[in-house]
Amino acid sequence: LDDAVSAVDVSTEKTILSNLNELRQGKTTILIAHRISTIENMDKIIFIDDGKIFRKTNRAGGFEGGMTNGEDLIIRAAMKPIPTLMKPLRTVDIATKLETTASKERSDTCAIWAAEVVGEAMAAIVTADAIVEKFGGDALCDTLANLKIYRERLARDFGL
Repeated sequence: LDDAVSAVDVSTEKTILSNLNELRQGKTTILIAHRISTIENMDKIIFIDDGKIFRKTNRAGGFEGGMTNGEDLIIRAAMKPIPTLMKPLRTVDIATKLETTASKERSDTCAIWAAEVVGEAMAAIVTADAIVEKFGGDALCDTLANLKIYRERLARDFGL
């Protein structure tokens, strides 16, 4: 949003940003602003005296600009309802060309539990793929050794 609120008063700006935060919760939003008040609610990067770098909030869900930012990775998902047909509708039988009624379709009350298993499995597969891409190795012991070296470097260079 390129300077979306500079033409309004501060009170209206606060209302707009409050609504925007609610609507965009958990999503990365790039907001170009000329007022400090506009960026009050963004994920701020904090530097502490002991050398640690972190964010005060995690509104981006741990993912920014196409990569994780070191915060907890939060995955939000949605699914469409299962198509159901409790009352048969009028239709045409293609073979006989005669009018008929469609058959009653499935009526599961909820498939969220099955979707959760599939979503969790896909998140694990994608995460494992990214780990192997980043740290390589033909065997788990090689990947873990590379991960250890990476963590040591982060600790040494950034205090993480």
